[in-house]
Amino acid sequence: MIEAALEYEFATHEAILNLSNRQSAGKVRACLRWADALMQLEALPDTEHRRAGDFLAMRGRIPFSARRVITDAMMRLDEAALRNECRFAKTQTKH
Repeated sequence: MIEAALEYEFATHEAILNLSNRQSAGKVRACLRWADALMQLEALPDTEHRRAGDFLAMRGRIPFSARRVITDAMMRLDEAALRNECRFAKTQTKH
């Protein structure tokens, strides 16, 4: 439980750091690490999940807005990837 909670905390900080740096090439990797850590927390049994949440709250190191900031950024990255994919597909169909 503590390992999953700490991974979530560290992944959250890595994602926020990468998202705040416009030149960072690690944005997608950091967001995926965060999503994986979140899934690990969500997969814990209810009692362990509550303990992990209490542990993280006690540490107080995750900004309140972190989840919203990261999920919003992931949506923007997904939209950008889709636009680029569509643009690439159009170039492949022209003869």
